Parts: sequence; structure tokens; C-alpha cells
Amino acid sequence: HVPSLGRMHRIEERVRVELPGMSVPVVGRIDWLSEDDNAMWLVDAKTARSTFNEDKLREVTPQLALYASAYTPLAAFLGKPLRGRLVIFRKLKKARIEIVDVELAAADLNRTEQMLRETWALIEAAHTADSFPVRQSWVCRQCVFQSRCQRECTTTD
Repeated sequence: HVPSLGRMHRIEERVRVELPGMSVPVVGRIDWLSEDDNAMWLVDAKTARSTFNEDKLREVTPQLALYASAYTPLAAFLGKPLRGRLVIFRKLKKARIEIVDVELAAADLNRTEQMLRETWALIEAAHTADSFPVRQSWVCRQCVFQSRCQRECTTTD
């Protein structure tokens, strides 16, 4: 059974967010944006073997908060609050779909923007010095270059 997710507005749409203090935009894709009688929903689809606990929710909140900043004007124009939602496709013996609503707080957006600005500053400094230090973040756990990073890069304080 697939739950109703309201009227679809966007699917796999490219999002571009300009952040003050960064000379490049942050670019990504939303999974979908939908609307029901009560809200606009910024939806991210995930697959998982286990339930999304607080740690997993903290990992996905920055992305949703950043993308929400791009869609807040549309939601305001439509007179609806913008909310975050995860649709989790559970890989179990009997497949299951779970819906988890995610709070899109200003503090999450501020923290995400600050992390991105710090990361970009490190990239610019690394280019200038021709040295790329390792910066551990929540993204490292899923980065395809993780083994190369650990093997070839040096850490600096």
C-alpha cells in the first residue's frame, strides 16, 4: 500500500541555493514537492533496513532544511506552511513504507549554512595552499571517496 502524498508539484527538481559568504551555489535535487489541504510537503525518499532513529533523522535534516529555504516563498505564496517528510522504503522480508514528518527549524538551516560556509572556506584554503586536509562530517560515512581520503590525505589542525 502506497500512502497518498497529496497533489504533486515537483519531482526530481534541481534546486540551487545561493548562500551569503560563498562564491558558489549549493546545487541538489529534491525528490518531490507535494501539497495537501494543510501544507506543502518537501519529501525525501530513503531506503533502509532499520527504523530511522534520532541519529538518522539528524543526518537528513540539514539537506531538507537547506532545500526548504528554496521553497518557502512558494509555500507562502500558496498560503501554506512548508513541512518536511521522509518516505522510507523499508527493506524487510515483507516490504513496508514508513512516513516520518520532519521539523524544518530555522536552527537546522542556520547550522547547515554555517557548515557549508566552513567547508567551502576549507576548500578555498586547500586550493590556495595546494593541500587538502580531511574534514570529518556526517557526509563522510556515505562518501564514495572515503577510503581514498583516509589513504591519501593528511589531517591538519
